[in-house]
Amino acid sequence: MNIREQSSEMKSSVYRTIDHLRITIFIDLTEVLKVSPSRLFFVGALHLLRQYLEKIWHQIINLNIFQSSNQSDPSDITNQKWSSRLFILLLSLSSFILILYSLLNATTRIVEIQNPSPSTVEALQKHTTSLQCPCKVLSVSYEHFLQIEPHYHQACSSELVTFEWIQALNSALDNANITYLYTDFRSSGFTFQLLLSLCDLADAIIFEALSKFGKTQLVALQLLEPDLFMKEMHSAIQQFEQNLPNELLTLLNLIRQMTFINQFVSASFANVLIHYASVKPNTESTATFLVDGFPSLAYNSTSQKCSCVNDFECGMNWGLYATNNSLTDDPIYVIPGYYVRCFPIESLLGSTLECFYDNHSCLTIVGNIINETLISNLTRLNSSQSSRFPINSPIGDLVIELFIESWSETLLYSSYFAQCQPTSCFYTVIKRKSFIEIVTLVSGLVGGASIILRLVCPYVILVSIYIFRRFLCFGGLTRQSGK
Repeated sequence: MNIREQSSEMKSSVYRTIDHLRITIFIDLTEVLKVSPSRLFFVGALHLLRQYLEKIWHQIINLNIFQSSNQSDPSDITNQKWSSRLFILLLSLSSFILILYSLLNATTRIVEIQNPSPSTVEALQKHTTSLQCPCKVLSVSYEHFLQIEPHYHQACSSELVTFEWIQALNSALDNANITYLYTDFRSSGFTFQLLLSLCDLADAIIFEALSKFGKTQLVALQLLEPDLFMKEMHSAIQQFEQNLPNELLTLLNLIRQMTFINQFVSASFANVLIHYASVKPNTESTATFLVDGFPSLAYNSTSQKCSCVNDFECGMNWGLYATNNSLTDDPIYVIPGYYVRCFPIESLLGSTLECFYDNHSCLTIVGNIINETLISNLTRLNSSQSSRFPINSPIGDLVIELFIESWSETLLYSSYFAQCQPTSCFYTVIKRKSFIEIVTLVSGLVGGASIILRLVCPYVILVSIYIFRRFLCFGGLTRQSGK
């Protein structure tokens, strides 16, 4: 047995003796202090843990994986221990970096699908955000995948705009025991003819606008996803529906302004007074047309006479008259909400249809007075039918909105897909390594790194010690020369 082994055995004996003394002192203290069993167990556990940690620390400090029988000098053993510590540090750091890189690194792969079907694209769109399907046809007309249908106010399809209703009013006027009186309701047939014309005009404007809107091109390099497709199309449809009434409104305002400024003579002569006079006795009389007005404005409960020269809304309620004396005679019955004005267009736009609804007794009273079967049996407007226009809305409000109650819109994404004709779709797949792949990769790289580190670490320590010693020697020489 050499001297080093004897020294090591003596150290172990001393350590064991010290441990026995600690335990003996600890037991004696517990007897003296009368510690409770639970606290005694806790203190004992802490003591054992401390011993275990001290043992581990001792093993780490004395770890030597570069031990060699050819190098047994104390300086060599010290270098081997430092090399072991450097090796473990670098190997642990390398392993940590490799594991972290493997966890964070993900491979990206582009997948291509040839001739995709709508169902395939829809399924992929739900599971990936990187789907791209180039369109073979870059621009597609709306008419290929969009259908819009307007729903009109019931007045445009009612009996009020039929030839039979208008003819019934004219017949009632012919059969009445009165001369022509332009404020009598029986002479209002032209307003319903005008209502029919405006309904037809609105329908023609809408038809032309829809045809033009259907030719609009949806331009897209890539196939639009269903949500984005619906969003863009609903925005375009909403803009179309908002701008559509402006076409008729511009034309209507132009007609009204031209009629009012030029003071055209109405066919009913409602806006003029014809004055017959002879320049000389026994000569032919000449007719003079004077712009006239109305004696009262019954629709706003005033009696001041208005003039067609300066008042768009000059007029009065239609009524039913028993005599033909003058406009100053009171009517037998006043038609609520229905007005006669200077010009036919103003008469219609300012009136309402409230008299013609089934919840109003107006037509029943009119039928009883006129004694006209068709008028009494006229199918009334349905007051229970859903409408965005109140019953007492002026007809002008209906005209401005083109008599449109609502729209029916049908968007066919499948038709858009067929027009786009995507021949292929691409999407990106991001795949991370599994646990087994990470373990395999790290094990292989760490094994290679371990071999390299075992070769490099001893030399790194030797070089470091050499540099350190040279630095110390240089520092000592500098101090001596300074003295």
